[in-house]
Amino acid sequence: MSSSEKRGQIADLGINQAQALFSQEDGKGKECFLDALPELSAMEKSALAERWKNEIEAFDADTCHQLGTSLCELGDKLRERAIYPVALAILEPLMQRQEDVLPLEHEEIASTSAVLGTAYVNCARYAEAMPLLRRALAIRENVLGVDHPDVAESLSHLANLLYFLQGGPESLTEAEALYRRAMAIVEKKLGADHSDTAGCLNNLGNILRYKGDPESLAQAEVMYRRALAIEEQYRGWDHPHTALCLHSLASLLVSKGDLESALEAEDLSRRALTVWEKCRYAEHPDYAACLSNLAFQLYRKDDYENATQAEILYRRALAIADKVLGADHADIAGYLVGLAHILNYMGGHQNIAQAEVMYRNALAIVEKTRGMRHPSLAICLDSLASFLQNKGDPESILEAELLYRQALAIQGTAPGAH
Repeated sequence: MSSSEKRGQIADLGINQAQALFSQEDGKGKECFLDALPELSAMEKSALAERWKNEIEAFDADTCHQLGTSLCELGDKLRERAIYPVALAILEPLMQRQEDVLPLEHEEIASTSAVLGTAYVNCARYAEAMPLLRRALAIRENVLGVDHPDVAESLSHLANLLYFLQGGPESLTEAEALYRRAMAIVEKKLGADHSDTAGCLNNLGNILRYKGDPESLAQAEVMYRRALAIEEQYRGWDHPHTALCLHSLASLLVSKGDLESALEAEDLSRRALTVWEKCRYAEHPDYAACLSNLAFQLYRKDDYENATQAEILYRRALAIADKVLGADHADIAGYLVGLAHILNYMGGHQNIAQAEVMYRNALAIVEKTRGMRHPSLAICLDSLASFLQNKGDPESILEAELLYRQALAIQGTAPGAH
C-alpha cells in the first residue's frame, strides 16, 4: 500500500476501527497507524480528532468498559509521538465518560488520569495536569500498594510537572524526593538494568544538573551515563529513549566548558538527531530541543561559519515547536533567545533589529507561561538587558539596569543562591 493510500485509510477511520487496527496482535496495524497519522494534513487531523471525540462522547457504559484500556494506550502512543490534538481528542472525552460510568477509585480512572495529565504537561497546561496526576498517584497507591511499578510511574509524572514548574526550591526538593522514591521502587521491582530505571536516572539527573553545584553535576553525569548504558542494552542504539539519554548527557557536557566535553557533546547530539530521524521523530519536541542544543554548541565555537549553521538549526527548532506546541509555548522562548544571540553576533542593522524583537517576544512568552519567579524568566531578562546595554544609548542602559535587577531578584530564590 502506498503512503497516500495509507493516509486515506487512516483519515477515514472511526474510533472503533482505529482501536481495532491499533490493537492487532502482530503489531503491523499499530506500525501502519503510527507511521501514517503524522503524514495527515492539519485539516485532516482536525477532522479526525473531532470525529473521534464525538464518537467517544456517545459511548455507553459497556463500550467504555470494553475499549477504555486500549484507547488510553492509543492516546498515550499519540502523545509520545507529539500528535497532541488527536491524543487529547481521545483522552479528554474518554476521561469524562469513565468518570460517568466507573467508580472514581477504579484503576482505569488512574490510568487515563495519568496519561491525560502527562499530555497536559507536554502542552504546558500545567494547572490542568496537577489534579489529574495527583489523583492517579493516590488511586494507584490505594489500589495497587505503595511499591507497585505503576505507582513509580505516577511519582515520576508528578515530579516531571514539579520540575517543569520550578516554582521555587521547595518544588524542586519535592520533585527530587519523588524521583528518588520512583527509582527505588523500579530498581526493586523491575531490576537495576530495566528501561524504567534508566528513565528514573535520567529524570533525577535533570534535577541534579539544574542544581548546578559541582557535586550535583558530577552525580548527574554518572546517572546520565548509566541511563544511556542501560537503554543501549535494553532498547538498542536506535530507540527514541536512547536518543533522549544521548541528548541529556550532551546537555550536561556542554556546561562543563572544556574541549574534550564539548567534542563529546557534539558527537552525542548528532547521534541523538540521527536516531530520532530514523525513528520518524523529526517533528518531535525532543528533536527540536536537541537541534537547539547543537545550535548552541556551534554558536560557542565563535566563528561565522558555525554561527550560520547554528542559525539554521535554531530556525528548524522554532518551526517544529511552533507547529507541534504552538507559538506561545515556553520552549519557543528558549529558541528565540538562542536565535537572537546568533543574529546579534552576526551583526547588521536588520539582524540586530530582529534580535531585539526576539528577546522581547521570548520574555513575554515566559512571563505568560511560566510566571514571574521561574528561572527561565531570569535568563530572558538577563539576555535582553545585555543586549540593551550594548546598544549604549541612555534609554536602553536605563532599561537594562531595571531588567538586571529583576533577574537578580529571581536568581536570589534559585537553588544554590546565596
